[in-house]
Amino acid sequence: MKILIVDDEPINSKIAQKFLEKEYSDTVILNDSTLVMEKMGEVDFDLVLLDIRMPEKDGFEVCEEIRNTAGLEDIPIIFITTESDIESITKGFESGGNDYLLKPFKPKELMARVKTHLKLKQAMDDMKLMNIKLHNALDEVKQLSGLLPICS
Repeated sequence: MKILIVDDEPINSKIAQKFLEKEYSDTVILNDSTLVMEKMGEVDFDLVLLDIRMPEKDGFEVCEEIRNTAGLEDIPIIFITTESDIESITKGFESGGNDYLLKPFKPKELMARVKTHLKLKQAMDDMKLMNIKLHNALDEVKQLSGLLPICS
């Protein structure tokens, strides 16, 4: 599983990466929010951990960009932030975030939330694949039914 950690404070990113790498060895850190879309175009991430307060582009803007980009709209996004006011929390979900975790986070809570969202993403990916297979099978049946003689 590939996880992108976006935080302008390198120490925060390193702490999250340290805990995640025990179970998820493929983590990438970005300390510049303006590079997120470029990096996401290069790597198929399974989950994004995103700070809110960053220079240039805040996490809400980055989240909205991800949600409005074809092929990226279903990637789970967990905000990790010190912003604990109800307006920020609400805006986090309204901008497309899947979850919201306050700093300083507890490692077990971070791992539990990451695992949960990765499992949900895998289930959604499996359902999409099954849906494609079902549509293909239905198309085959329709084509074959046109070839079968009608008995009365």
